Amino acid sequence: MDTMLIKIKIARYQMAIFMLLMLLQRMPMVKHLLKFDKALSAPLANAIRSTTVVASSLGVFHAYSGATTFVANPASPVSGKVGEQLDIAFSVTGTPEIARSWTVTGTIPPGMSVPGLNGQVLNSGVGQISGIPTTPGTFMLNLRPWDRLNNTGDTTSPFPLTINIANADPPPPPPIPEILTQPESVTINPGSSAIFFAETDSEATAQWFKDGAELPGETGLTLILENVSAANAGSYSVTLTNESGSVESSTATLTLDAAGSSTLVNLANRGLVGTGDSIMIVSFVLEGEGAKDILVRASGPALLLGSTPVAGAMEDPFLTLVPLSGQNFDSVSNDNWGDAPNVQEIIAAANGFGLEAFQDGSLDSAILAEMPPGAYGALLSGVGETTGVGLLEVVDAETGLPLKFINLSNRSFVGTDDDVIIPSFVIQGDVAKTVVIRALGPDLISQGVPESEALQDPTLTLFRLLPSFAVVATNDNWDEAGSGDSILSIFTSVGASPLPAGSKDASIQATLSPGNYGAVTSGVDGQVGIALVEVFETD
Repeated sequence: MDTMLIKIKIARYQMAIFMLLMLLQRMPMVKHLLKFDKALSAPLANAIRSTTVVASSLGVFHAYSGATTFVANPASPVSGKVGEQLDIAFSVTGTPEIARSWTVTGTIPPGMSVPGLNGQVLNSGVGQISGIPTTPGTFMLNLRPWDRLNNTGDTTSPFPLTINIANADPPPPPPIPEILTQPESVTINPGSSAIFFAETDSEATAQWFKDGAELPGETGLTLILENVSAANAGSYSVTLTNESGSVESSTATLTLDAAGSSTLVNLANRGLVGTGDSIMIVSFVLEGEGAKDILVRASGPALLLGSTPVAGAMEDPFLTLVPLSGQNFDSVSNDNWGDAPNVQEIIAAANGFGLEAFQDGSLDSAILAEMPPGAYGALLSGVGETTGVGLLEVVDAETGLPLKFINLSNRSFVGTDDDVIIPSFVIQGDVAKTVVIRALGPDLISQGVPESEALQDPTLTLFRLLPSFAVVATNDNWDEAGSGDSILSIFTSVGASPLPAGSKDASIQATLSPGNYGAVTSGVDGQVGIALVEVFETD
């Protein structure tokens, strides 16, 4: 054979071998997989390796022979639910060059997104689709990898990704309603009002019954009976119902007693005393004929004594009593109770009502004065504009006289924890009395209190102290328990201002048997500000 021809054939074989070696080197080898793996962040790389389903394509970067593998975690088709977090990672393996960008086309489920996507371009080797789907359906995406940024360089065929979003699971049925506060039996005078109520923490419809018979239209948690007569006497109960079932309350009995009587005899308010508009102001109204002795006390140092001392009590309270309705009464003030000209009468009046005696020489304050009918205000502040927790008490020192309290109110700053305000009152007698208790915050804005200083959302909890402790009722927003029109009618009958529907002022209407009661007024979610708490008798 010709030597030159042999040389040419050998050269051709060498070229073929060289081309074969080049192709083998460009096949997806382990070193390329490692190179791609290093491009992944460790957590995402682990996630992709942990659960993968591959789809093969005949195209590869540079159009080299071999298989480019698309990896998705979770695998396509991906399943998710409306309202549940869904995260999908995607990448490619088996390429001589790592993916540096992607073309993303198709429909992304509403509520989900591709972080870093700009139009249809994603500059990342590993892509992610994540979010909380909001719409059910089947969504199709096409994902095309590129070996250069901004969808340049070489590419391969797009890979389809299917995402199936199902409707959210239906919520579990609610539990059968639970009655937290049962209606209580009461004895009242004929012609008075009677209020029965129940409380629940569940969404439920209510239906009241009298002697086992349904009361048409009485479907609120509060049942209000006005101007009661013998026809109203009997047994009352309420049934609460939701989709899971019903629960019936205990039975409360309404009894009439024409000879019985009861009255408000004491108001006390404990709260934080500030300065300026944030001093404590307790107002009360006396109705009837003649005049009677009323004892007003302001405690500060006395709160530090006893088994449960109050942290932050006032050091030196100052008390002023003023007329509010033009009656024949001169304003009077007191700094230290022991300096009062009638100190012995003050001691006797306090002992007669069972109040704790002030220590000799203490800086607590007290006023005992004969008062004619009318409206009064008791103002509690700190000497030298000092502040702290104070207790202001207004006591009927001559309960046998026809002159009586009909309206008690107090305005002060509502703080948090021990600095909430706690007005209390006493019903004395042998029949129940219907009262309206309101905690006003937003309504004070219309009365001139700056919006920034008023308590924006007061909540009210009524509890009985004596003869036995019990939570009687709670309220956040005055018209949330139903019977809104009837409640507004009661407001009008006692001379209280109406409240706008939907306001966040709080109100409780209750028929209360004789005893000692308190009403904790605080702000929802720890809010603070100035509030006015009112107690009206309706009879």
